[in-house]
Amino acid sequence: MSTEPQPLVNFQQIADSVLSLPVERRYELAQKLWESLEEDMPAVESPEFLALLRQRVQAIEDGTATVVDQDDVMRELRTKLAEQRCT
Repeated sequence: MSTEPQPLVNFQQIADSVLSLPVERRYELAQKLWESLEEDMPAVESPEFLALLRQRVQAIEDGTATVVDQDDVMRELRTKLAEQRCT
């Protein structure tokens, strides 16, 4: 028998519990999690970052950027997430 203390819950238990919540509650939790991340994220006002944004906007306006439909991106992400959950 192990003498090391076991965590009360692990990540998978938390994830399973959260995913069993009704969609409205999951949405509320997602908002709270996002807000907690925003508090810790550095400001994105550096000159380098702003220059990159301008460059990407210009590429879209010039027609030189490859753009992907949001629905296609979300479908692909959901498929990949489902595949990861199965492994």
